[in-house]
Amino acid sequence: MGAIMQRHYTVGIAGHVDHGKTTLVAALTGVDTDRMQVEKARGLSIEFGIAPLVLPSGLRVSLVDVPGHRDFMKNTIRGLSAVDAAILAVAADDGVMPQTREHLEILRFFGVTAGFAVLTKADLVDRETLEMAALDIEELAAGSFLENGPVIPFSGIDGRGRDEVLAVLDGMAAAGIRSKASSKPFRMFVDQVRIFQGLGTVVSGTILSGTVRAGDRLEIVPGGKTVRVRSLESHHNAVESASAGLRVGINLQGVGAGEIARGMVLSEPGCLEAAAYLNVELELCRLSGQPLRSGQRVKVHVGSAVGSALAVIMGREELVPGQRGLVQFRLTAPLGAAPRDRCIMTPMNSPSVLGGGTILETTRVKFRRARAERTLAYLTGLQTGDPGRIVKAAAAAQPAAVLTAEGLSRSTGLDRAVFENVLKRQSEAGFLVPLDAGSFLSAETAQEAKRKIAEAVERTLAEDTLRDQISKSHIAASIPWNLEPGALDFLLGELVREGVLASVNGGYALSEMHRRLGSLRDPLLARVLEAVERAGTVTVTVAVISAALGLPDEKPKVRRLLGHLVSKRHVVMLGGERYISRRGLETAKDRIRAWIAKQGRFTPADCNPVLGCGRTIGLPLLEHLDAIGFTERRGNERVLRE
Repeated sequence: MGAIMQRHYTVGIAGHVDHGKTTLVAALTGVDTDRMQVEKARGLSIEFGIAPLVLPSGLRVSLVDVPGHRDFMKNTIRGLSAVDAAILAVAADDGVMPQTREHLEILRFFGVTAGFAVLTKADLVDRETLEMAALDIEELAAGSFLENGPVIPFSGIDGRGRDEVLAVLDGMAAAGIRSKASSKPFRMFVDQVRIFQGLGTVVSGTILSGTVRAGDRLEIVPGGKTVRVRSLESHHNAVESASAGLRVGINLQGVGAGEIARGMVLSEPGCLEAAAYLNVELELCRLSGQPLRSGQRVKVHVGSAVGSALAVIMGREELVPGQRGLVQFRLTAPLGAAPRDRCIMTPMNSPSVLGGGTILETTRVKFRRARAERTLAYLTGLQTGDPGRIVKAAAAAQPAAVLTAEGLSRSTGLDRAVFENVLKRQSEAGFLVPLDAGSFLSAETAQEAKRKIAEAVERTLAEDTLRDQISKSHIAASIPWNLEPGALDFLLGELVREGVLASVNGGYALSEMHRRLGSLRDPLLARVLEAVERAGTVTVTVAVISAALGLPDEKPKVRRLLGHLVSKRHVVMLGGERYISRRGLETAKDRIRAWIAKQGRFTPADCNPVLGCGRTIGLPLLEHLDAIGFTERRGNERVLRE
């Protein structure tokens, strides 16, 4: 079996009915994509058709000829859902028509960024009419991905324009058409299902991501059934493997008639869950003459799948044409959608485009106004596509969640390696706490959870004097978060290492040291300690702590409590009556040690990127590190003391 070239693109042929799309494809490839008798009898496309094309450069392209009649809008959307680029066909004798505009909107909603226009039936009009039609197209293309592309006159009768179309396709591909992610897990929407005697079930589609090989096991979503790949072919040629961007037919073993259908997804096992709710960044189509009201029933098209849904607009009651907003689609039946997939919305009973957009996340949680602030903040972070903002938004939306690069990649559709770097940087900055090599928890949550755990242990043992310890399960039920077991184990271990808790008979009790610090049971003392620890590597004053606690007039008392914490070695007092927690000091030492190892020195100007504060605030800490022999000052620089 032969191997398929790595670079392969799919180009959609869109346009109004009877504008010569099928004729254009036949002239380029020699393939008539209208294969059904009813299509030939009616003289129009009902299903989308596929034709292979080898360009002069040798690059392979699949042309997707979609129906132009609005009655077959569902098949048009399916055909255009996975294209990398597009040709918009406009008949010279008709000019721009309703479906010309609508197909261009569909392509825009699907994120197509490469393409050009072909002025078909050029042999039917004179030069002046041809020029007028070209101007009509240029006006339509303004502001779209077609704006700077050529308009090529073409005729299927005399062959004019054929070579120019091939040349532009070749040049467009060489310039870099949007490519799909071959590095991600395999995923493909099924758009054709056929049963062959002696072969069994063969499904076809355009691979969205990843690679599939003969012998692979795949999962059908929704449903969860696992099947095996018996063989592969692309445009009637047997192949050993196929990657993202390629049209492929897959002969499946282990699936019978009725177990797989158009609109389902084949994916790498365990990598995709059927989605019941889709949170979407939606734009209402500018051509639509009607608003979208929250609670309205609509149809949602994702890949080759289509389902009815309840559209819940977040933060408002309606969207008007041209307006953007965040919408939750509550599907009546789950789909194999994934974050970053594009979708099209149509009315329930009308073959027209109502809107389109990008799926930000798939979820099982209904949007509720009571949680609107957190939900909208997270979705706004997803809209930016900025991994750093997304991590912070995720930590704020679900404070008790354990964050991993794999989980964030799956929930956002963004690259895993990017999140690995972001999580590492935010851990070094003190925003996250590493639970292990790849799992992280919000530092604020970790600190608050530790305080709640200590309070729960102290309260329970005080109420039940017959107890000498409290079990982990009891602790988990006593704090206001549903922490994952790994996170709870980590926090309990931290409390034991810090001398707050002791491990006793399989459970936990207050340590001897903690019991001796009876005054730590003073709520204000605990709040003072918490405020200093929350400041991390930034040194604080009595005034800062008093203000943070909302007690600006209690500075003398706060000063006394800070003195007590210093005497018990929870807090370190620096020059200029500035304070830092013991943990903050150790974190600062780790960061400065790493910085000097990389840069060779540490200067006061480095306080901001390393400690998160200016040189004035950081200087007392630097002087303390000199005094304890951690660093050595040499002029305006510091190095680690040998």
